[in-house]
Amino acid sequence: MILTSIALHNYRSYSDTVFEIDPQLTLVVGPNAHGKTNLLEALHFVSTGKGINEDKKEDLIAFGETSMDVRIKCQTKNASVEYKGSIIETENGFTKSFFMDKTKKSLFAYTKDSLPVVLFSPSFMNIIEGSPSKRRRFVDTLLSRIDIEYKKRLRNYENAMRKRNKVIEQERDEAKLKEALVFWDDYLIEQAEYIVRKREWFANYTREHEKIAQHRFSLSYVKNEISRETLDESFVKQYYQRRTLVGPQRDDFRIMKSKNGDKIDVHIYSSRGEQRLALFWFILHRLNLYAEHLEYKPLLLLDDIFSELDHSNKEIIQELVKKYQTIITSAEDISTEVVQTDTVIKL
Repeated sequence: MILTSIALHNYRSYSDTVFEIDPQLTLVVGPNAHGKTNLLEALHFVSTGKGINEDKKEDLIAFGETSMDVRIKCQTKNASVEYKGSIIETENGFTKSFFMDKTKKSLFAYTKDSLPVVLFSPSFMNIIEGSPSKRRRFVDTLLSRIDIEYKKRLRNYENAMRKRNKVIEQERDEAKLKEALVFWDDYLIEQAEYIVRKREWFANYTREHEKIAQHRFSLSYVKNEISRETLDESFVKQYYQRRTLVGPQRDDFRIMKSKNGDKIDVHIYSSRGEQRLALFWFILHRLNLYAEHLEYKPLLLLDDIFSELDHSNKEIIQELVKKYQTIITSAEDISTEVVQTDTVIKL
């Protein structure tokens, strides 16, 4: 599937704008705050149904407007396809809607068939610098796209945990609480088994693809086990803190760098440059897995990539552009210096 055009209506800094996209490489050039990142975020929204940083629905609409939509046209081997994502303000708040060839779809059905995209953005440095929840979210999004069962199990687990927490909040008698939690404990353990197994699979996958440029990275999966034993051991703390304290909602993923035979924690001991490269290595696994497991190759979106990676790593980008349709944003025109393309959008 090849993206051929994108049309934006009241999306953030865009009122009514259409861009034609090159089947191989499109370069978007412009000063800061001129909409380069907004264009890539719009593509992310129309593919995944959400902004890249858990944005509120109203934050995606241009200031002073009450609705927005993003439409893209794609070409497959046999036909052209149009995807549309919109947000409209109603009396009850903001409503998202998604369409495939003008047929309205649920978000679940829409994202299953939408154009897959993989975005690298400077804002993703919070995956390295931020809390474990940022890294879990990245892994969960990846696994949910290539494995419907994982998506279902994760949703089941999160819904059940909220209900279990509600029981803990409301029941003050310890004996009655233990009895009331039996069902939810068994259910959470059952759902977590699949989630943990799939997360372990992903960590093992990264260890088979450690090298990028002259560096080697690996992923350490730090499990927070949920079982009858861990739930019983933490019961008193759960009772007083009024929430579930063990389980995959507390897992972490740590990126490790190989150095002189040792594994160094990138999040603590690496330089900013090494952290950027580690993040890019991490995101490349999403790209590779989408290519391996989905029907269509993903669209690669690289936001200001050369401000985050040293120009000495330009060979990595040049090789990726040969394999995937790519859109790159840059403050400078690098269409003849770093990457070669005749399609340059100047903002």
